[in-house]
Amino acid sequence: MASKNDKRKTRAQVRAEAERARKRRLALIGGAVALALIVAGGLIWTNRDSSNLPSLQVAEAAAFEGIPTDGRVIGNPDAPLHLIEYGDYQCPACAVFGTQVFPELLSDYIAQGKVSFEFRDLAFLGDESVTAAEAAACAIEQGDFWLYHETIYLNHYGENLGGLSKSRLLEMAELSGLDKDAMKSCLDSGATSSQVQEMRQEATQLGLNSTPSFVLNGEVISWQGWDALKQTLDAALADN
Repeated sequence: MASKNDKRKTRAQVRAEAERARKRRLALIGGAVALALIVAGGLIWTNRDSSNLPSLQVAEAAAFEGIPTDGRVIGNPDAPLHLIEYGDYQCPACAVFGTQVFPELLSDYIAQGKVSFEFRDLAFLGDESVTAAEAAACAIEQGDFWLYHETIYLNHYGENLGGLSKSRLLEMAELSGLDKDAMKSCLDSGATSSQVQEMRQEATQLGLNSTPSFVLNGEVISWQGWDALKQTLDAALADN
């Protein structure tokens, strides 16, 4: 027959077990709520990215008419100045250069035979940067890099928000008059991935760690805006 002390122990154990069970229930509820919040947050972010993407635009092909091109290079191959830009397709400053500054550079210097211009990739802002760089390199294989290059910048939409997803890059290719299926095959095969990696390594060896960065006739020059770049180009032209 159990003693009074044994009965008190049993009651205490029962209360302790009940308290432990209550805490377990609270923990399970709290975990479920936290998981629901994480899932909901992920869905909100995903929907935000996809639903806010604007319609695609295409650059004007007429801007490049009559100007010689050779892959990544545009302009007279015998021009006294050769300017290289190292850029990232997700870089906001690169997008400003590509859509606002480059058209002036194109009309005032490149089309006039004063400057030949080359774009090289320093793709470091994320997966979409790399995919866009690989897609642009694939466009070279179809013989029309520059219209596609400008179209990518025209559709700049922040960093890693889906603006340069593979599907959108393929749509941009089609809008630019490229063969969409050939572009997809090129991207799927990874045919241009080593080129993109090599250009990034090349930029690192030059000491470049930001975009856009520029090299003029083999000399690295800092990007301080269009006015400063014009002064640098005019001074270099005067010396040639």
